[in-house]
Amino acid sequence: MWNRKELKQRAKDALKRNYWKIVLVTTLSMTLGGGLSYSMSSSGGKASGIVASDTITTDEVNNVDYGEEYEAGYEDETYGEEAETGTIVENTPDDANTVTDGGADEMSQDMDTRTKVAFGVSIVVFALLFALIIIAVVFTLIELLYNPFYVGVQRFMLKSVDDRSEVKEIVYGFDHSYKNIVKTMFQRDIKVLLWSLLLFIPGIYKNYQYRMVPYILAEQPDMDWKQALQMSKDMMDGEKWRAFVLDMSFIPWHALCMITCGIVSIVYAAPYIELTNASLYRAIEDKKRAEGKAGIEDGI
Repeated sequence: MWNRKELKQRAKDALKRNYWKIVLVTTLSMTLGGGLSYSMSSSGGKASGIVASDTITTDEVNNVDYGEEYEAGYEDETYGEEAETGTIVENTPDDANTVTDGGADEMSQDMDTRTKVAFGVSIVVFALLFALIIIAVVFTLIELLYNPFYVGVQRFMLKSVDDRSEVKEIVYGFDHSYKNIVKTMFQRDIKVLLWSLLLFIPGIYKNYQYRMVPYILAEQPDMDWKQALQMSKDMMDGEKWRAFVLDMSFIPWHALCMITCGIVSIVYAAPYIELTNASLYRAIEDKKRAEGKAGIEDGI
């Protein structure tokens, strides 16, 4: 049975043994992962901004139309009142021309309004398509580049917890069963995403259920994706709530990182949290092996 104090102490010991290398690797992981996440969020923000701008333009145009219709109605009403009083209204040639010109102007304005609306809609559609393309590109980069890199980072963290590790471990995912790692991590991400679309809570549940997949691949990159996901589910069976509580215990560190504009995150908090998570994997692995769970006793 593991406890938070033991995991955190193990992480602190590992950080002391290999401080600068761990800080370097963590900084690289944060930079790459944070940059891709920012690209996805910023593309969505640009699309939203364009939609808002077009909405204002359309409203302004509608306001102009409503004013003209009101004036036209007022003139018609006035004409009707004069007719009812018995006043004889004679249309001179100049009056006829005026009426004709007014109708032409109104038609021209209607066409101008439709053109503006059509242009605004086309801009919105283009912005949405552009945002979707950016999101698709970033998601592809995450799956093909960041996920194998992240598996290498977790291998580095595991070896740091065990003893010492070399920075070269971060490219492990590209040198060992790259295609299988990409496929397995993609399956994990898709499952978490689809469950997140149902409701927020199921997505969190699945995220904890598949939490150990990167660590499993870090030691067994050839493992079939179905087996890797199932092994993670078995390892996290009965451990999800305790892992959640462990994550909540880092809230003060996250707050301190925000206050210091990320400085504390780089020099201590992020490496400390990553090593604690690696220690969690080792602790659960030892526990399940002692219980004789399938897969663990085979040296996986």
